[in-house]
Amino acid sequence: MDLAPFSAAGPAETPVPGPAAITPIVLCGGSGTRLWPVSRKDFAKQHAPVLGGEAPFQDTLRRLAGPAFARPIVVAGAASRFMAADQAAQVGAAVDLVLEPEGRDTLAAVALAALVLAGRDPEAIGLVLPSDHMIPDAEAFAEAAARAAAAAAGGGIVILGIAPRGPATGNRRCCAARLRSTAGLSVPGPGVDKVRPAPA
Repeated sequence: MDLAPFSAAGPAETPVPGPAAITPIVLCGGSGTRLWPVSRKDFAKQHAPVLGGEAPFQDTLRRLAGPAFARPIVVAGAASRFMAADQAAQVGAAVDLVLEPEGRDTLAAVALAALVLAGRDPEAIGLVLPSDHMIPDAEAFAEAAARAAAAAAGGGIVILGIAPRGPATGNRRCCAARLRSTAGLSVPGPGVDKVRPAPA
């Protein structure tokens, strides 16, 4: 299987990332069922213009336009490749589009993008993020990503999250045996023990 990423203009040049750049891996799949009837099978919610006329995917790409970030790798399903390429072009974002022949959920999409990124640069730092989160403070996001990259530079995995405002069935919490502070972040010492659902 050929894992070479493609942009809307054709094959991407490699290597793309600079020495200190963070390569965003934007997960842009989905079945189109969560925001029905606005979203549909081939029109998942991240492509729907719900944020002041702009799609959440486009808002995500704008947030990644700063100098701290390399050209994003966007993992999308084959059916949504043209929508993803068009929406990226509309906001002036150059992306490498990696297509999943068939959706196999998050782990497979992350593994596919990690293979592409490691093929470019085995020392690269990737930032995996969804294409549909609303993060209004792009500057704070970039600062948190830079601190996370510094903490991950030693080969670890860093999990970014937000403190919940209240209980919700969709919340998850990471449990670690101990926390240590690295680059201004509290990161798990020996590793994340479990990711548990929030108590109901």
